[in-house]
Amino acid sequence: MSFGLAIAGDARADLQTIDIWLQEEVWDELDRLAADPSLLTPVPPGNSTVHAFSRVYGGVVHYVVITLIRNDGARTLTVLGVSVET
Repeated sequence: MSFGLAIAGDARADLQTIDIWLQEEVWDELDRLAADPSLLTPVPPGNSTVHAFSRVYGGVVHYVVITLIRNDGARTLTVLGVSVET
């Protein structure tokens, strides 16, 4: 069961600070989560959760953390923020 994606203003601002190649990786990961929300750790309704992944580029590991809210009733994932560490 696929979910729709909603991107909060803060998350949009976060994405704009990230290199283009990594933005594309974030969007790919969000598409994957929207297609299969069971990949997310279950939390009580209304609570945020985090999803983390990493990518290697130019020999550097980039750790990405996405903060989001899963709304099963509305079938949406709302992205609250995105952070990256190398």
